[in-house]
Amino acid sequence: MGLFSSLDSIFNKISNIHQVKPRNITKPFFLELSDVGGRDKNQDFSSHLFTERGTLLVVADGLGGHDGGELASRLFCEAVTEYAKGDLDKLVENSVDGLSALAKKSAHKMTEIMLEKHPGIQAHTTCVIAWVSLPDYVLTTLHIGDSRIYRINNNKVVWRSRDHSVVQMLVDAQELTEDEMGLHEEQGSLTRSISVGNDIKPSVKRHVKPMEEDEVLLLCTDGFWEVLSRKQILSIFNTTNLQKNIQKWVSKAIKLGGKNGDNLTLQVYISH
Repeated sequence: MGLFSSLDSIFNKISNIHQVKPRNITKPFFLELSDVGGRDKNQDFSSHLFTERGTLLVVADGLGGHDGGELASRLFCEAVTEYAKGDLDKLVENSVDGLSALAKKSAHKMTEIMLEKHPGIQAHTTCVIAWVSLPDYVLTTLHIGDSRIYRINNNKVVWRSRDHSVVQMLVDAQELTEDEMGLHEEQGSLTRSISVGNDIKPSVKRHVKPMEEDEVLLLCTDGFWEVLSRKQILSIFNTTNLQKNIQKWVSKAIKLGGKNGDNLTLQVYISH
């Protein structure tokens, strides 16, 4: 894993880029990108952990002034990957309970640090977490808020996390279409988040069907998905030059977000 050595000039503003290139058929493709968009600060954060027993992916989108969102997302993500190193047995034995406990423990750690070192700062964060167990490639997902996980196979979205948001409720009520969500005035109004001092209510799912070869996981904040249609998101992976195409669509999302565009962060994991 390492930083890309060079990027087209249009991607110079991208702040974090990591890639794991497959060395053989057992290694996944992994790409991680984050950009400030049209904001002054990037309040998104992401982390990951690769082990022989499974892969853990985490993306969070912080909310709050005075650096609160930036602190919340970073502290939560760092706690998840750090605690996971000692909780692998729990994740392997019961991934739903293990992932739930991991998220709750990490939210508590975030609260503990915020209250001790940054008292008075109101901060929230969303999160999406994916655990891919090895060698069976069984997927377990957890999410809070409107950051998303997409599971993509054969150029179809076979599953995506259901946002904890007002606009998701409108879609569920058939008052809004999927592709209208990002443009709605209530986009960003959350029904659940991770906040200082409050219990979390994650949605957790152990997927029955294992991930197939070349199946895609896309984890992203709303700054990415809200400016792209489902068709556009699918087109990202319908290519022979995946790295270049991902970079192209990240650049397009930044442009579509405009001068007031949100931060955007994504992780792409492809099983092999």
